[in-house]
Amino acid sequence: ITKKYLIQKKYIKIVQTLQNFNFYIQMKKIIFIASYPKSGNTWARVLLSALLNNKEGKFEFDDLKKIYMFSQLIYFKKLKNYKLDSNGNLDLDFTINNWLNAQNIINNETADSRFFKTHSIRGVINGKYFTDSSVCAGFIYISRDPRDIVISKAKYMSTSIDESINKLLYDEKVTVCPNRVVEFVNTWQNHVISWYSFKDVPRLIIKYEDMLNDTGKIIEQIIDFVNKYTTYNITKNAELISNILTTTNFKKLQNMEKKEGFEESSPHSPFFRKGTSEQWKGELSTNQLNLIEKELNVPMKYLGY
Repeated sequence: ITKKYLIQKKYIKIVQTLQNFNFYIQMKKIIFIASYPKSGNTWARVLLSALLNNKEGKFEFDDLKKIYMFSQLIYFKKLKNYKLDSNGNLDLDFTINNWLNAQNIINNETADSRFFKTHSIRGVINGKYFTDSSVCAGFIYISRDPRDIVISKAKYMSTSIDESINKLLYDEKVTVCPNRVVEFVNTWQNHVISWYSFKDVPRLIIKYEDMLNDTGKIIEQIIDFVNKYTTYNITKNAELISNILTTTNFKKLQNMEKKEGFEESSPHSPFFRKGTSEQWKGELSTNQLNLIEKELNVPMKYLGY
């Protein structure tokens, strides 16, 4: 074996290492847990947290801290010309122009898949997408009957049901800003369409009502999605799923919130308030029902509501 051959072999190995490194830094790792507010996003994250953070599937509230909101200052501070407004929130134009840049930094600095909560519409704001296939590895979207959402949101925000309906149907300026970074929510219909039409990356669509009716089946779907599209590998077994069902049922979560408190709760209502479907049958007037069903006839039929 000649010295020249050894040098060439070493050179090839270095090139391969660099190629592998380049693949690593470019690989997409962000998985969004997306929904319109009060649609079951937190419950979906509870199930996912129990799967990822505890090999036995025994959920604790602290597990949720590992699947936090994407829209927070820490993910934008590393960008050039970082800018706050007079209220100390991230400047709106800067936010919109740097959604993808912030996500790209997360991808480059992260070895494993990262899950993030969002209530943002995926659609275009000022010509910009909240996320796209260049930075997003996939998403889980949770939908819920809008007739129930308006009730849950009215209780949570301490507003009238009529006001809640008006925002859900017509207010394209609805935003949330829990971590000093605004997310644009828009109307329920626009929100749903924006994520359902995002077909360029792997996705798992979950209905809140299905989580209620067959939680075990939804857990299995989440496990299959995680194993196929992320860097995690979860061994599916009956004991794991049983433990998750026991420690994440709605009554258990209500008791945990009463005992430990919960940072996402409202001054007006417990976060885990009722956990049922078809509340609208006893809460909404005929006029309120007719308005929602008339305005949302097409998307509600498409989703099976």
